[in-house]
Amino acid sequence: MEKFNQQQIEILAKALYHYNNAVKYFENQFYQIAHCTTDDFQIVMFLLEEGDTKISKIGVKFHIKLSSLTGIIDRLEKLGYIERFFKPGDRRSTYIRAVDSEKVHHLRKIMYQPIAHLILSQLNTKQVNQVVNLFDVIGNELSAASDEHIQNIAKYYDFKEV
Repeated sequence: MEKFNQQQIEILAKALYHYNNAVKYFENQFYQIAHCTTDDFQIVMFLLEEGDTKISKIGVKFHIKLSSLTGIIDRLEKLGYIERFFKPGDRRSTYIRAVDSEKVHHLRKIMYQPIAHLILSQLNTKQVNQVVNLFDVIGNELSAASDEHIQNIAKYYDFKEV
């Protein structure tokens, strides 16, 4: 039995709708500065945490086909956010890494902090602490969620054209 009900899902879904509207504003601002989408910059964020990574691993991690990923990687490289390289003894696999630059770190900061600031500025001190603690738990749990669990939820909601 679930720990929540349909009404709670609908309340959270409505809140996520309003959240998404605010996020869209910040995403547009981000694009004006970064010249790439926040979705594409997620790859840079991942590389900043993970370090040198095979391009094929990026495709699996972000569920992007290699044909689409190549264009994204080309764009991020041209913008100076990542670099490609080969490891000695492994010329068949292309690796990428984030460029450690002031601009990359600035973009990393402004990617999510403005929306976090907006959310927290709507709350009182007690609520701020509750939300921060709750989102810390949510973030940890989501990072550990298996692809299978995510796919099962997608199946439950029947993601297909109607």
